Amino acid sequence: MGLPSDRRQAYNNVLRRQANPKGQYNKAYPGTRPLKSLAVPMILANLSLEMAWLLPPQQLDQVLDQTVAEVMTDFWDGERGVMREAVAPTGSVVDCHEGRLINPGHGIEAMWFMMEIGQRRGDRP
Repeated sequence: MGLPSDRRQAYNNVLRRQANPKGQYNKAYPGTRPLKSLAVPMILANLSLEMAWLLPPQQLDQVLDQTVAEVMTDFWDGERGVMREAVAPTGSVVDCHEGRLINPGHGIEAMWFMMEIGQRRGDRP
């Protein structure tokens, strides 16, 4: 295992690449509909929780706030009671195959991380 500073550097690289996690290997074709994936904020929430012992508290709180807001505002469809896998960059529903895709396992996993964050903060329903 690397030193804590190596782990922080790797974490900061993840934060830096949020908008384009695949970098040069992004398969999006120019001119097609842009989408954002639930995977990024969902996994970032879990990664942040796992690395909480190593991160500055202000940075941790900021990232957790961001992931909760994104998951619960952009991907959670409260009207239908489902977690969407992909939405437009603005968080709106996209009427295409990817926009209609629901993965129950990811929905459960994302909510598990949201509940962990809520428990950490002492949030109550």
